[in-house]
Amino acid sequence: MRKLLFLFMFPVLVNSQSLQFTNWAVDLNLTVPFLVGPQNYSFGNDTLTASSDSMIAYIPNKILYNDSSNYIEFYTIDTIYQCADIIGKYSYQISNDSLIFNLIDDSCGHRNFLFTHNWARTNTDIQNKYEKFTIKTFPNPTKENINISINNYNGKIQTEVFDLIGNRLQITNETIINLSDYSKGIYILKVGYGNRVEEVKVIKD
Repeated sequence: MRKLLFLFMFPVLVNSQSLQFTNWAVDLNLTVPFLVGPQNYSFGNDTLTASSDSMIAYIPNKILYNDSSNYIEFYTIDTIYQCADIIGKYSYQISNDSLIFNLIDDSCGHRNFLFTHNWARTNTDIQNKYEKFTIKTFPNPTKENINISINNYNGKIQTEVFDLIGNRLQITNETIINLSDYSKGIYILKVGYGNRVEEVKVIKD
């Protein structure tokens, strides 16, 4: 029981990053010498989109992707290209406005060159959507109120409170949640902020 309480007394660290709504310049000149200047790509709504047709002979201008916790898979549904299904699977890390892909599976042969070059972020004026966030819930355990705090984030949040069998007990946009009417036990908070939803366990004494 002491170990359980110890886990709940400390913040939950959330280290996942997101590429959603980020724009990047990719210098492909070393691989494709006829290109002049970097090529621009943007991530949004599960689609990677090129800003020009310069690379269309090698790779489609729109590529579907599935992004989850620093792991991404790229797809294309255009059958004129080799590997019309999965282009490749990568892990990635964003640091100091640079995007680094690490190859996991290159099922499409030479098309992985797009993801092995330097990616430099271009829309740095937008709030950083891939910072490391820390969600703090305190006091935890609590007899009445739970406070929610998220460092590096100053936007709106929405929290849903569930019991352990999945019943939703309340939904709120407040950062202070009243649990005084609930029985003693463990509850799940689903905290939505930005483009993330994270789960936190809290104890009602």
